[in-house]
Amino acid sequence: MKYINIVNGPQNVSAVIQGCMRMPSLTKEAAAKVIRTAYDCGVNFYDHATCYGRDGEAETRFAEAFPLTGINREDNRLWKTKGLLVTPHIAGNLTLEHTLDTNVAMFCEDLINFAKGRPLTYAVDRNRGY
Repeated sequence: MKYINIVNGPQNVSAVIQGCMRMPSLTKEAAAKVIRTAYDCGVNFYDHATCYGRDGEAETRFAEAFPLTGINREDNRLWKTKGLLVTPHIAGNLTLEHTLDTNVAMFCEDLINFAKGRPLTYAVDRNRGY
């Protein structure tokens, strides 16, 4: 994982940022799996801005899920910033339980592939438009 220093911000943060905009639609357990997978791949920087969801739902879900990960809070660069979002191309309104479970599994698989320098299984094909 590549790490960067943010001017007037945290130092030594992962270049890949875990976007949490859709986290309110996940169960605590699914959110914890996404957070833990990202962490195991070297991600230590999370975007869970208060504008994501109603009344800070993304922050609330992140806070509920984080203790289930087994990660020490001190080992992460927890950060909020408006307009910063990194998600898989499958992110969106996850309403069906099967779709939600599948999307979480696909994201985690490709995050591991990315961290290990392997080709992404679910990469966007810009020529096909998805």
